[in-house]
Amino acid sequence: MSEINVTTIKNENADYGPNLVGYSTVTGDLNVTGSLRVGGGVTVSGITTFSDDITFDGNVSVGDSITLYAATGIITAAKYHGDGSELVNLPSSAGLGTALSEDTTSPLNVIYYTDASLAIGATITVDAPDSAKVAYTQYPQVTLNGSADLIVAPGDDFIPDILGIGTTGVGSGTLTGDGGSVRADNLRNRAGTGAPNASNGLIVTGVATATTFDGNVTGNADTATNAQGLTGTPSITVNGVTAATLSGNGASITNIDAGNIATGIVTTARLGSGTASADTFLNGDGEFKEAGGGAWTYLATATASNSATLEFTSNIDSTYDTYAFVGSHLIPTVDASFLSIQYYDSGASWTQNAYNGALRGNNFNVTVTLGVTANVSIPYFQTTNMNSQASTSNSTARGGVNFIYYVFNPSNTTYYTHGLGHLSSYPPVSVGADGVSFDFSHVYSRTQAVTGVRFIVNDSTTGNIASGTVRMYGIKNS
Repeated sequence: MSEINVTTIKNENADYGPNLVGYSTVTGDLNVTGSLRVGGGVTVSGITTFSDDITFDGNVSVGDSITLYAATGIITAAKYHGDGSELVNLPSSAGLGTALSEDTTSPLNVIYYTDASLAIGATITVDAPDSAKVAYTQYPQVTLNGSADLIVAPGDDFIPDILGIGTTGVGSGTLTGDGGSVRADNLRNRAGTGAPNASNGLIVTGVATATTFDGNVTGNADTATNAQGLTGTPSITVNGVTAATLSGNGASITNIDAGNIATGIVTTARLGSGTASADTFLNGDGEFKEAGGGAWTYLATATASNSATLEFTSNIDSTYDTYAFVGSHLIPTVDASFLSIQYYDSGASWTQNAYNGALRGNNFNVTVTLGVTANVSIPYFQTTNMNSQASTSNSTARGGVNFIYYVFNPSNTTYYTHGLGHLSSYPPVSVGADGVSFDFSHVYSRTQAVTGVRFIVNDSTTGNIASGTVRMYGIKNS
């Protein structure tokens, strides 16, 4: 290889530099004060200085990072720095979004789109300079892949979906950005050791699961008909609940003040166990029970209307140990009538030779006692002495005959059935006596179960009961 060691090289007219034809190598610095035209290649190992034009017929390479292409006019470099304000035809995807077309003559070149998601594959920190406090992106959704973290520096805000486009479209509404989201498996504070702060709250559309809840839980139902409840496993415990109304299953609510129950009816099932009925009462042990000994249970009423008899042929059985019959104002149709009583037993007859009794009473202001032995000609129980002084007037004003009568163990078949009673009546005006009062006891001398009781008011042969009532009650010993 040949070399020339000179300080200055000029053309033959000495008015400008020479033409370099072929490949040349300059070792050291190259200082060109005029124009230089390079038809081949030239390599300069030092600093090259030009005071006038330089022309290369081929490409120019500056180191390994910059290339000037002679045929196309394109300059490529690893990086560009400096003022780019006068650059034109920049890619339309810069900043606002990506143009639908790179053809600058097409309207699609100024119509943009932004992909739904910005994928982050490695941990990054969003740290805006001191001159700004907010960093943002037009991407509606930020996706953290793998173990990547997205860290926002203290004092800074990071806003996805700055354009408010969202991932679901805007429809007919305004650009609210409601579709924007950050997708990640975990959210932590910047240090990665605790929870991030949600200064303005969190809105959770799906299920929120937490190891613990600390602080007050409040809320409302702006769009729902009913506020939605809190559930959890184990059960959620709160110190107090205040509400305009409570609905649902209250089976586990305790310590309710009964004084605060203002309306409605507490059902018998809530008051106690057992069966609530007209024949039971709520005992002190919280159970509905039948009344104890001596309590009367109403069973039936017979009402006279010119009736030959008033009789009871049902509800007389072993249910009650004692039956009571209360007669009120039985007015006879025939003057000077008497009250008599008959039993009906399993022998299927009212007329039995079995009516025995004893009487004691006031007869015409005289005390009268009388024993009655069963007689086939008198098939009934007497209640008074059979004379006019002990009879009952048919005058309504005089009140008829009134009585109370007990029958003991009528369903018993081991011994005779006994009856006991007391009556009050007023005799006819013609008698001139004061009121009639008699006590009477009866023994039905048959060991048959008594299933019916009949009451008659006549003159022993004729007459009916014009009006009045007899009521039957059951009395239990226990």
